[in-house]
Amino acid sequence: VETVLNNWEKVDSANAKMLLGRFSYLFTKAQSPQVVVKPTKRYLGMEPVLSLKDSLGNDVYYYQENVFDDELYAEAMKAADKAIGLWPDRLDFRFMKANAYISYERESPDMALANLLSLVNDFNAGKEKWTYNGQPADDEFFASAMQEYCVSFYTLGTPGSYEAFRKLSEVMLGHYPDD
Repeated sequence: VETVLNNWEKVDSANAKMLLGRFSYLFTKAQSPQVVVKPTKRYLGMEPVLSLKDSLGNDVYYYQENVFDDELYAEAMKAADKAIGLWPDRLDFRFMKANAYISYERESPDMALANLLSLVNDFNAGKEKWTYNGQPADDEFFASAMQEYCVSFYTLGTPGSYEAFRKLSEVMLGHYPDD
């Protein structure tokens, strides 16, 4: 896959599908599943994959989460940044980056929040004709997408994610008071 992407980049370094492919490949390669033990029945909005009792009769909860190779993750984000630099009006690339931040940061989505707040400001500046998967993206679509991010933050169920939920909600209410 790397050889194909590298050869494709030599031929057309500004191809959106190549950059999406590079991001997807590196982002996937950067992740490794890991089983972690937590003392609660929910962790990052997830149910345990397994629950057992320890020798004292206490419940032990096992969750699967992805651990990231930081170097590969950084390379994936460079591909996302290059795509956004070439096509700043494409919400699919912007959302791809926000989703990557949320997956990477998990409990404390600071970079995801900063990225989304910047996107809200960019979108509402009105300088771009925004698209999503090749289709025009209007205010209703954008507000709905931001509501989904609010749900994601809330579902994580951590103090940091609740704060991200609150901040993004407040900013969106400032732009869309009727939503």
